[in-house]
Amino acid sequence: MVSLAIVGASLLRAQNSATGSSTQTVSSVPESRLARLRGGVNASAWFAQVYDKRGYTKEHFQDWTTAEDIALIKAMGFDHVRLSVDPQPMMVNHRPDEIPAEYLGYLDAAVKMILDKGLAVVIDVHPESDFKARLAKDDSFVQEFADFWRALARHYSAWDTECVFLEILNEPEFSDRYRWYGVQAKVAAAIREGAPRHDDCGGGALVGRRRSGFY
Repeated sequence: MVSLAIVGASLLRAQNSATGSSTQTVSSVPESRLARLRGGVNASAWFAQVYDKRGYTKEHFQDWTTAEDIALIKAMGFDHVRLSVDPQPMMVNHRPDEIPAEYLGYLDAAVKMILDKGLAVVIDVHPESDFKARLAKDDSFVQEFADFWRALARHYSAWDTECVFLEILNEPEFSDRYRWYGVQAKVAAAIREGAPRHDDCGGGALVGRRRSGFY
């Protein structure tokens, strides 16, 4: 998998210009950041798409992907890991901006392990299809998602901007691309509020053979 995260970030900033928000072009992204995203690997079934019978537990997080696995990725010549993260276990009781500290600690440990091996990391919010279906029709849920992302971005705002990137949503699965662009712009604005110095990643509305975007 070759990441096009910065290209996605450029798309979001172009959309922001249409709404009067501040803009940034691809040329203004430091070359040092672009160089971190030339070739990467998806880290799946670790914090998203978990079908291990243990579920999203401490034991699973510690055992599924190890420091030795990350070192092997580095040794194979890759420069970043796309860390898929299902937001649902972190969005509890309609208080999405109150991410459980224990769960966030497990995620921090994974991000740190990747960074410690000299790799960049794209934190890819990667929910199941039913979550995305709610975003496609429920404005209040979109607000919750934006609030969640603002809190998550704020948490990572102190981490290395050269090595930590934030991906809004994996494969949105929106049939209405105009709604998706509106949702994407709203969430991107929340991310920029939380982590104004970090690069965020976006894409098109669909998925699979009919997809309209970058991923």
